[in-house]
Amino acid sequence: DGMDQALSFTFDIVYKELLKQTIDAAQQEVDAGNTQGLIPAVQEAFDTRFQRAKEVYADQEATQAQIDAAHMDLMMVLHFLDFKSGDKTYLKDLIDTAEALDLDLFVEAGKAELEAALANAKGVYADESALQPCRY
Repeated sequence: DGMDQALSFTFDIVYKELLKQTIDAAQQEVDAGNTQGLIPAVQEAFDTRFQRAKEVYADQEATQAQIDAAHMDLMMVLHFLDFKSGDKTYLKDLIDTAEALDLDLFVEAGKAELEAALANAKGVYADESALQPCRY
């Protein structure tokens, strides 16, 4: 008794080349040392998205939506690699100098501004996300 059977297959074709190029670009940034000294939030975002992109690329069952999302997430964080933690040594020296001043020896004019500037400088010094000046 010969029975005819009809089989149906569905294939999803995915395109991973852009994701691969972005992973390669990110790896070049790592190799060049451009991911060192990032502010903590950017470092965490980069590490997480770079790892996720590599996992999605290696996943044989990744959907196009997952591939596209991993590509866009990694591309986005690559734009933040210039967000380096600033060197606060000079700022600390200025804070120490300002704190050592005996304001009673100075005229009243400007004291409030100095105190406000000192408070602002202390805030920047305490901020782990404070950035160094841009290269451009």
